[in-house]
Amino acid sequence: MQTLRIGALAACVLACATVAAAEDVRLVDRGTYKVYQNDRPLGAETFGMEEHGDTLLVTSQVFQAIPTPEGATKLEKNMRLLANRVDLGLVLYESKQVFRGRTLSRGLVLKDTSFVSYREVDGSGEGVGLVLPPGRLFVLDPQVFVLFDLIGRTLYDRAFESRPITVMLLAERDSVLDATVTNLGNETIRWGAKPVQALKLGIADSGQRGRFVMWLSPQGEMLRLEQPESGLRVERDAPAVKRRTPRGG
Repeated sequence: MQTLRIGALAACVLACATVAAAEDVRLVDRGTYKVYQNDRPLGAETFGMEEHGDTLLVTSQVFQAIPTPEGATKLEKNMRLLANRVDLGLVLYESKQVFRGRTLSRGLVLKDTSFVSYREVDGSGEGVGLVLPPGRLFVLDPQVFVLFDLIGRTLYDRAFESRPITVMLLAERDSVLDATVTNLGNETIRWGAKPVQALKLGIADSGQRGRFVMWLSPQGEMLRLEQPESGLRVERDAPAVKRRTPRGG
């Protein structure tokens, strides 16, 4: 295990982002998720996806009021992710969260056979070098739900019954988990003012400690995410319905 200075890792993050920003930019998607727990509104996440040359840049801003013993407590979080444009293979991940007066910064930088994970609390922390597991690595970070969307975009146009994936779960103690995505078939759901035939996928880790269900549009966009055990529900805002202009008589 190799420990790296956090300043050197931050410089690497900045260099990667600068290279991506220098290329031509194409908007891929943008939208807003509304977040509920047991039908109680918690807040929202606004996200954007852009192609910068061969790189996909994903950004997210989270604003939520998290239930705590002291009452609803404000949480703010910003995220930036770089991935390969073609296969969505993760290249770099970073997030910054402010909650209960503490600032938590997280980051991942992937190389060919290794990756560096860093964690800072109120500006103090370190980066640790680890061996990269085989295959594509997905990252999940609490309250950042667009990360589930990225999983769905790699699978929505594939024929499968179940498929294994590897997930890096960022938490108090980070974990690399083996998870399984199960194809639950098509289901018609109400999205905004119209019915949509959505692909329904189940995601569960090998120990069945976390189970999620998500619904994807025909284009692979995540329209809804649920975690039945916790009552969590995430809904993507539908486009506003254009009203027809009455014709003059």
